[in-house]
Order: sequence, then C-alpha cells, then structure tokens
Amino acid sequence: MVMTGVLHDKKQRASVVSSDKLAMLRKHPIFCDLESEAFDQLCRYAKHTTLKRGATLFSKGDPGNSLCA
Repeated sequence: MVMTGVLHDKKQRASVVSSDKLAMLRKHPIFCDLESEAFDQLCRYAKHTTLKRGATLFSKGDPGNSLCA
C-alpha cells in the first residue's frame, strides 16, 4: 500500500512538470495554432529528455523518425 502512495505522488509531481513544459511547447510558433485535439495527441507522444552539453542529438544517416524542439 505504501508503494502505491509513493508512485501516486511521483506521478503527480511528473504531471505538474509535464504541464509546465507542455504549456511552454503550446506557445511555440510551430505548435501554437494546432487545435486542442491535435495538440493533445502530439503530447501523448512527446518525451522530455535532458542531455549533457555537447551531446550528439543525431548523426548523418540516422532515420528521421523524431522531432527535437
């Protein structure tokens, strides 16, 4: 039972962070005109990743299967 409470709290904290980041994404010129349903669908696929300075995002020849914003 305690584990469930801990997981629930972590999910709540992640949700708050995600909401802030999604609000910032919503203001970006590329995404600001999307209808709510399309934006919500996009957000279901969105993933926040933190990289170290100088890290390689992609290399020549990598498949173009993502968008970095």
